[in-house]
Parts: sequence; structure tokens; C-alpha cells
Amino acid sequence: MSITASELGALVGVVITGTYIAWSVLERIAVVSTNQHLTAFSSYASLGFAIILLPLFTALRRRHHYLHGTRVNGCKVGTVYPHRDPILGLDLLRVSVKALKEHQLLQKWDELLNAYGGTYWCNALGKWMVITSEPENVKALLSTDFEDWPMKSLRQKIGILTLGPHAIFSVNGPEWQHARAMIRPSFVRNQIADLECTDRHVSNFLTKLPRDGSRFDIDKLLYYFTMDVSTDFMFGYSTSILTSPTKESLDFMASFNYILTTATNRARLGWLALIRPDKKFDDCVKVTQRFVDHHVSQALAQEREKERTYIFMNEIIKSGASHREVRDQLFSLILGGRDTSASTMDSLFWVLARRPDVVKKLRDEISELDGRKPTWEELKNLKYLNMVLKETLRLHAPVASNMRTAERDTVLPKGGGPDGQSPLFIPKGTDCRFSSHSLHRRKDYYGPDADEFRPERWETHRPGWEYIPFSGGPRICIGQQFALTQMLYLITRMLQTFSDIRPGDDKPMLQEIGSTISMVHGCWIHLTPVYSGGLPESSSLPFDLPHRRDLPILCKQWRRAHHLEAATGLLHDLLPDPTNHARRRPQANAADATVRDHRRVRLDPDRDQSLRLRAAMVGTGAAVETGVAIVSERPARPARAPLIKAPRLVVLEHDSLKLQIVVERLSKNINEDHLYEIFGQFGRIKDLDLPINRTFGTNRGTAYILYDHEADAEAAITHMHEAQVDGAVINVSIVLQRRKLSPAPPTARRGANIDPRVPFQSSRGGGPPSGPLGGGGGGGRRRLSPASRYGPRSDVYRPNSLSPARSPGGAPPSRGGGGGAGAGRYRSRSNGSYSSRSRSRSPAPRRRGGGGNGASRHDDHDTRRRSRSRSFNSERSTSRNRGRNYR
Repeated sequence: MSITASELGALVGVVITGTYIAWSVLERIAVVSTNQHLTAFSSYASLGFAIILLPLFTALRRRHHYLHGTRVNGCKVGTVYPHRDPILGLDLLRVSVKALKEHQLLQKWDELLNAYGGTYWCNALGKWMVITSEPENVKALLSTDFEDWPMKSLRQKIGILTLGPHAIFSVNGPEWQHARAMIRPSFVRNQIADLECTDRHVSNFLTKLPRDGSRFDIDKLLYYFTMDVSTDFMFGYSTSILTSPTKESLDFMASFNYILTTATNRARLGWLALIRPDKKFDDCVKVTQRFVDHHVSQALAQEREKERTYIFMNEIIKSGASHREVRDQLFSLILGGRDTSASTMDSLFWVLARRPDVVKKLRDEISELDGRKPTWEELKNLKYLNMVLKETLRLHAPVASNMRTAERDTVLPKGGGPDGQSPLFIPKGTDCRFSSHSLHRRKDYYGPDADEFRPERWETHRPGWEYIPFSGGPRICIGQQFALTQMLYLITRMLQTFSDIRPGDDKPMLQEIGSTISMVHGCWIHLTPVYSGGLPESSSLPFDLPHRRDLPILCKQWRRAHHLEAATGLLHDLLPDPTNHARRRPQANAADATVRDHRRVRLDPDRDQSLRLRAAMVGTGAAVETGVAIVSERPARPARAPLIKAPRLVVLEHDSLKLQIVVERLSKNINEDHLYEIFGQFGRIKDLDLPINRTFGTNRGTAYILYDHEADAEAAITHMHEAQVDGAVINVSIVLQRRKLSPAPPTARRGANIDPRVPFQSSRGGGPPSGPLGGGGGGGRRRLSPASRYGPRSDVYRPNSLSPARSPGGAPPSRGGGGGAGAGRYRSRSNGSYSSRSRSRSPAPRRRGGGGNGASRHDDHDTRRRSRSRSFNSERSTSRNRGRNYR
């Protein structure tokens, strides 16, 4: 491609300005050193004018470098924001500050990106940067060109100001890999699936929610809850802000919130932030550091029973990290565990309070649990709840935007040309901001209703790089599965406890932009308990009467327990109308209520009908007589279906070929939990097989992953092929079909030796003569080995056992003679594993007699060692000769 006029003009300007600046400097040096001028035109050489030309020279040189790189790399010039101030870009800064004060900055970004084609250049205080919402560009930033885009500049400044210089969000290269390797074991599957820690804090959270339908702000409670869970899970010690808040803990929460908000604004201002120091910011930093140091010391000094096998704080201290490094990493985990989850649930409850149709569908699905606490597997199977959470993360992602800095000259796939569809050249040192808020609202990916909350879209939509609530690539959020499990569990337990969520105000959703987004006015709601009507406190039964809106759910539970078809009509007849004055504090789960001893309760005539209903709801544990209710020790509960583990991937059927992928060139540190974390973001993993080298305890570099949907497998290949995982570039592809082995040959019939692998078998006696201890030929009928439990012929290779074995259907071997129907001794080929091969050869028991049908026995006092692989019938053999009793 030939040089363009713009590039030539920039080159000429660089040469002219550079020459003049150099000439002026040399003239000044000559005058100072020799008191003489270099040329006769020295009067035109002005050092002051050269200094004025220096910014122009720098700008022309950058312009020429950009145009030259665009031409060489086959790119096109991108769209530029029409600045009124092209030097510092103060006009755009003024627009952004105004939108920030009005809490409309995210909407302003959406407007600009839609106006300039999804990618555009802008000047931010004298430094040109790129803003984009193109999925292909996001993929290049986070995955395919990961090494070209480290976390530096503005993003790194925010991390250092907020968390410290050693935090995982602030570092790159080997230091980042070491920090991630230290944190990763905390989020393996067996630790996430153990919900004991989460359930304890969810119970504390539920006790703090009002049951009287009063208006309250759930925002603060959510931040307290996530703070307690994250500290307990990661440090082995909870701050207990939710249950027993102290002045120090409340000061920490306020200070940490101020730091997160202020650090982002100070980083955006850059060098302008030095003009006005913020003393409050420095004081808040000291408060948070003092709080974390105190709890670290308290956790180390306290003796507690270990609930989990890996606690991050203990392991990082054992590694010999400095006190500053430990504190910075703890701040990182508090930010990741507290703010992101609380921000998402804050937005979710704001939406649910205004969408009763969604709440109804969620409660209908959760009712399948029959009131019991869900397991990790059951949470994953709540499809509509997972879709609601996905839709919340799409519209209200906790991290609205992110940034990377070009380490070297590179190219983005899109953004060049008038239509923005050509490649875009990016010079070294350029910042690139990508907005997930704008990316998640693109109508060309999510349809014309992209701005609406519609969870049903996830029934068919398979997300790619247009959906990045947890980022992507090697720096994908390491705790995303923990965060999802925590949110799913809390929402499930809340909807088991409360039947209705209503808004507490009519204010619009205004979000404040910091390290994460937060609600400006909080989230004010009303909650209606599941069992809102009932009897006075003097009632002896362990739960209140149900409200009419919960009747279908309770009828379903009752029918399952008792198989009563008329349950619905009976409950309708017995259920009284609820009254506001008769409300009392209800219990969350009637299914879990128990009565510890047998009791006889005398009923009043007015309460007889109500107690009959409540006794009936207990199930088989209650029987009602005239005037007397007998309540058993524990009500019956429906049995849980056992969990069935999916079989390992050995042989693929034809219809599942496109569902399984193979991941190759894995590093030795990768295990199954890491693969579930990385590849589980593309869809539900039905099965995963990671062959292990038993000698060294590491993987063999290859893994096989089976998805439920073909689109999920294709998305995993598209996003992860040639991506870098744990420092290794992996290959991801579809598993090719393996040729099956030929079918087993037919067995011999009536003496026909069809299979050459089977020795000749005669239907009668007359075999070769026996050994020297016996007489005549004991050549009895030889039976085939028992059929393999894997079928006539398995595609899986299994070595043949070399141990001597007797056919279970044949007669015991004989040392001596005997024609007739005696059974010969032979060595059978079994399909046992290598570990079952016997190394020992024990002598056969001595026979008495020389054959015939005589009975030969062991000596009662003769004890001999026998190989494990030999089986001896202790009673009577199944040989045709019933006369032989072999003991």
C-alpha cells in the first residue's frame, strides 16, 4: 500500500519541527560554550520558540507513527470524537463530569458508542485512548492477544489506590500468576459445593429481615452478609458484621465504600488529582488497614475446628509473604467477594420488587424442593432461577467497564473505517476501555428488547464474548462459581421464606460508578412472609396457618406425602381468611418443624377446625380425634432422590460426537476443578474426564469435556482454542469418532472349532492321560471362561489375567486317572485388571485314588496357601460327576 497524503504531511511536519528544535538547541550550546554561532542565520534560532514547538513535534511524530502502522498492518483510520479542545479534551471531560454528577455516566457511554459505531478515539487530558463495545475487540483484549494488553495505566492506578501495590488486581506477569495460584485452591469444586459456611450466614441474614411487611433497605444488609461470608470462606474467621456489628466494623464499611468511589474518580483525573489532596481518603485507608490487621491477628490466635481443607489466609502466611502482601491480597478478596455479589443482588431485588410475574415463576420452581435446603447440584438444576440471575448480570453487571493498556504495537479486529468493521491499529501505550454495560445491551446480539429484563431469552441464547459479567480469558474472575452459588442459595432461601416482594419507593434506579456499581438511593422493599395468617402465640403446633396464595404449593407437598387426591378441596374448606391483627412471627419452613415429644392437646370448639387443618399439614405425624390432637415425634418428609453420578467418557455414541471437546497441552497444575471453572462459563458440563498419571499425581495434559448442547461446545472451542491457561497455550477441538472393534466371533457348537483362539473341546471323555500321580485320561469337557460383565466384547482394552483359575461350572481338577466325565484342570483367561494377577503358585490338593468316580478329599490337617485369584467351592462342585466331593 502506497503512502497516503496524511502520512506524508505528518512526516514532513516531523522533519521540519525536529530540525528546527535541534538547530536551536545546538546554537544555544555553541553560544554558551564558545561564545560563537554555528551559522549566519543564528538570529532565527530561538530556544523559546523551539520549546513551544516541542509539543507539536511530539504530536506530529505520534500521528506519523499511527498512520504508518495503519498502512503497514492493512488497517483503516478509526472514528474520532469531535473535540472542541483537541489538545486536552476538556470538552469531553466536562460532559463526563456532568453525567457523573447526575448518575447517568453509563447511559452517556451507551449514547456515544451507538453514535460512533461501537469504537472511537477520544482525548482524555492530553492522552488519546480507545473506547469500544465490540465483542471481537473484547476477545482480543482478554484472550487472543492477552500478552499485548496487560493491566496498567488507569486500571492499575485504581487497584493500587484501593487495594495496594501487591493486590491481584494491580499486578501483572509472574507476580499475578503467583497470586492467582495461591487463591485458586480456595475455589475448587469441593469447597464451593460445601454450603455449610454459606447456610450459616444466610440463616443470620434471614433473621434480620422484618416479617411484619414494613419498609426497609436491603442494600446494607446485603453488603454485611457478603462481607461475613467472604471473610469466613477465605480467612476461616468471619467479621460477624451482620449479627454483632461494632463501631470498628461499621467504620470499616463506610471507609471502604468511600475509598472505592473516590479512588476511581482520582484515577480518572490523573495528574489533576494532585492539585487537591484528599485528607479524608488517606484517613479512610488507615482505618481499613487497621481493621484488617486486627482481624488477621485475631484469626491466627483463635483455635477453631477446620471446616475446609484450604484456607487462603493461612496458606499465604505459610508461604512467607510480607505483611503488606498479605494485607493487599485480603483487600482484593474482600472487594471481589463483598462488592460484586452484593451489587448484583441489590439490582436483582430492585427488579423482583417490580416484577411479580418473575417472583411467581421463581417460587413455582423453588417449590419443587418441598421446603428443604437446596444442595449445590439442585441449585444448578433450577433453570429459571439461573436464567434470572444471568439476566441480572447482563443488565446490571457489577463491573460496568474495564481497561487495558497496549504493551506493544498491536491491532484490534474492528473499529477502523467509516463503518467500524475494518481492523484498527493501536500504538504502544494506548489505553483501551471496554464497556460491558454497553456490550450487554447491543440490540444486534440481544434483539430489539435488549434493554428489557426478560430471563426467557436465555432459553435459546448462547452467549459469546458479548456477555462478560465475570470478564474472560486468563484473568477471568476466579471466584465466579462461588459468587453464583452464594447468590443462588440466598435467593432460594429467601423465596422459601417470603412469598411476595414489593417496592418500597417509586424512585428510578440510579447507579453510582466506582470500582463496582452501587445503588444511589438503596433498595427499599416490603416482604410478605410465606405463612402470614395464623393462630395466637398460645398455639401448641410448630407453625402457622398458610396464606391462601401458598395453597397450591402446600397441597402439592401434602399430596406427595399422603397420596390424597382431595387435598385441594379439603384445604379450601378448612382454610380461614387471614386477618391483620392475628399475625404473628412465622417460621420459615413448615416442612422442617418438629415436635420433640408426644403431647395431647385439648382443643377449644372455636379452634378445633383450625387445628385439624394444621395437624393434617404435619402429615403422617398427626392424627385428629374429637377434641384431641395427637402429634407424633417428627413429621414424615418426602424422600430425596439419590444423586446419580454420570458415567465416565469411554466410548462416544454417534449423536454425542459434537457435544464433546478435547483440551490438549494442559499444564501439570490443572485439575478438574480448574476446568469446571474455566469451561463451565460456556454452558452446563455433563461430564469431564481428566486422565491422571498415577505415578506423579499430575494430569496427562489432555482432558475430555462433554456438554449438554452443541452450541456450548462450539462456544468453548471458539473462545478457548489457543488461549493461555496457567501459562500454557492450549488446543481445544471436537473429539473425533473412534473406530469400534469388530464384533466377537461366534462360539463353537457341537464340537465345531470355529474360533481358533478356543482350544478343542470334546463332548465326552477321553482326553490325554493325566500326570504321574494318576491313572487314565481325565479329559473331561472343558468349559469356556465366564462371560465378561462388560458384554460380549468391549471397546475398552483390558489386559488378560495370567492367574490360574478354575471354571466355576466345571469339576475340580484331578491329579489322577479317571475317565468318564471327570473335569480336566486348565488355566482360564479372565478379563481382570493387572492388579488382580497372582504371582503365587500354590500346589493343588493331593488326591487319593487313581480316577474313576471315587471321592478324593483333603487331609483335614493339611493347610495350604492358596492364591487369591483361585476360587474353591467349599461345599460341592457342579461337575457332572456328582460323586466327587471336593473340599
